[in-house]
Amino acid sequence: MADADTRTETTAPPILDEDAILSGLVELSMAMARAFQAEALAALQAGDLDR
Repeated sequence: MADADTRTETTAPPILDEDAILSGLVELSMAMARAFQAEALAALQAGDLDR
């Protein structure tokens, strides 16, 4: 595909390793779950379940 402004060929996007992407998403979701649980435990211990 050519760039309309410069009339030069554009390069294809790099091929991403699907396994690495999925692994990263799993790590991110686990970190988010740990943070959510820590916040919930802190609220429970403080007696503030409306947080």
